[in-house]
Amino acid sequence: MKSRRKPHVPHLDGVILDGRYRIERRIGAGGMGAVYQATPLAGGLPVAIKLLLPRHNHDYTYRQRFVREARVASSIVHPNVMRVLDFGETEAGRAFSVMEYLPGEDLGQMLKREGPLGWTRTRAILRQVIRGLRSAHEMGVLHRDVKPSNVFLVRGRQGRPDYVKLLDFGLAKAVDPASSLAEGLTLVDEVMGTAQYLAPERLLGEDADARSDLYSVGVMAFRMLSGSLPHWGQGNSAQTLLHRCRRPPPSVLDEAEDGDLPPAVDLLLRRAMALDPHDRFSSLRALEDEMMRIPVDGQVTARQRVPTLRYGELPTRSLPRAMAGEAQPTLTCPTTAAAAVG
Repeated sequence: MKSRRKPHVPHLDGVILDGRYRIERRIGAGGMGAVYQATPLAGGLPVAIKLLLPRHNHDYTYRQRFVREARVASSIVHPNVMRVLDFGETEAGRAFSVMEYLPGEDLGQMLKREGPLGWTRTRAILRQVIRGLRSAHEMGVLHRDVKPSNVFLVRGRQGRPDYVKLLDFGLAKAVDPASSLAEGLTLVDEVMGTAQYLAPERLLGEDADARSDLYSVGVMAFRMLSGSLPHWGQGNSAQTLLHRCRRPPPSVLDEAEDGDLPPAVDLLLRRAMALDPHDRFSSLRALEDEMMRIPVDGQVTARQRVPTLRYGELPTRSLPRAMAGEAQPTLTCPTTAAAAVG
């Protein structure tokens, strides 16, 4: 079998780009473009510059996707979305975009190195991903390619171990054709994106909305907690995709190594990955609200918090009545002040 030849990615150390940026080093490369660290000649902080690979420069589809990503990302201003500062073309006609330079790695790299995450860390990361996506949805844009490699974890930002920046709006779709962002964006539901994270309606070429991105968040959460993608059944790739369009999602409790994972997390993910979009959460906001009600290690949520009384203190609210057939609780007072709850 012939091995696929890796695309040539040039090293451009020292090259002056567009008369404004000096390329320092290459820091990454993908199927569409290469990313370089650069210094603005006018001064200021280092930036990351993404250049379309030479072999795609004259390919209309790749070029449109590249420009689309830059346009959409530059219009979405949110702390959890990677900021695009500038975009354009070099004198040679190569498309480029200029982003904030941030040290760190993507979620996919981190999962490969560290394996499954606990609920506490997963919830903290997901909340930021959801908020970044919500900012795009509020502008009428679907991401359509939510997956770990498009979630960047910034190292040492604001004292957080996992500060999230959402990447890659290259497959974004405008919900409203009349939107100012619709020009140049996909307006039809082509089957594009990473298949393992696509919602069933996307795989079937049906209409998609914000709940399709929500589904992808659910699949990503499953992988974060279990270390693997949901297993829908045996078979080849085509059969597996077919199973995903016909069978309900599996339980993360069967796959997760964390035996203390709250059962409510399983219910959350099953609903997020429901076959029918109408059975999912109505919005990312609803998903976030429900997710934040599930406690993390050592935390009690507002709904579960029980008021405590100090010795001699009377309750300000009536205690709930016991359910039918249950004995009324008996309250005993501590014998010393040291035993008081506080």
